[in-house]
Amino acid sequence: MRASPIRSAALISIFEKVVPVVRNHAANEKQSSAISTRNCPGGGSIEVGVPVPVSLDHVKADVNVNACTIGAEVMNGALKVTVPTGAVSDLAHVTEFTVEASSFTYTDPHSSISLTDNFTMIANNISYRGDSLAGGSLTLGGTVSGTIDGSPINIGCDSLGFQFGAPDTSGVTVSVSGRMNASCLGGWVSLNTNQWVFLPSGAQCPTGGEIVVSAGGSSVKVSIQSNSKIDIFFNGSLIQTYDNCTKVTGLCKA
Repeated sequence: MRASPIRSAALISIFEKVVPVVRNHAANEKQSSAISTRNCPGGGSIEVGVPVPVSLDHVKADVNVNACTIGAEVMNGALKVTVPTGAVSDLAHVTEFTVEASSFTYTDPHSSISLTDNFTMIANNISYRGDSLAGGSLTLGGTVSGTIDGSPINIGCDSLGFQFGAPDTSGVTVSVSGRMNASCLGGWVSLNTNQWVFLPSGAQCPTGGEIVVSAGGSSVKVSIQSNSKIDIFFNGSLIQTYDNCTKVTGLCKA
């Protein structure tokens, strides 16, 4: 929905573009600290350096993304990407990795996101459909700011977890758990998914799902119907119904 804490597809897209470059460099340059540069289709580049000697357990790469443009997506900034050593021998897949961001930015037609210096992302159980991500889990820590669908966000994450699945081209399912802090919510709140949220491919609004936000002994349940209508419950009582996600303006815009 428009008021979701983070547009998870945007974050997935960032690392879908960056991690393969790290993986390929680490596999080919295990005995070298030379910088590998990959030009991006629309301009800019991704530079990867792997310090030597490489750990027996993992490869930790320094990544500089220089106005990398892929279609309508533009990325810029510095990352540290850690990939288990065993994963780099498989050039088709990496099932787990950790990313630390340093003033990293990402923009697309719907989003403009900044990841601050304390931002971390841990990915596990990543699966693939061809060259595209098909599922897995992401755990976020730190601060995300910017705009999503024209609405400003400034959100702190504390073990904020997303599980996602896209086994075919029909759409993406997402569940969320953990804690987040946004000024519009008045402090830290806990999130839990009763029913996975489904976003059809190419759609602006989801067509199913149920998420509960709780704090201070009270809870708000967001229930999404198959026709994209959204029902809002406070402590079990229905208080508001929206025609679709574009009508939701009060859950989180700060």
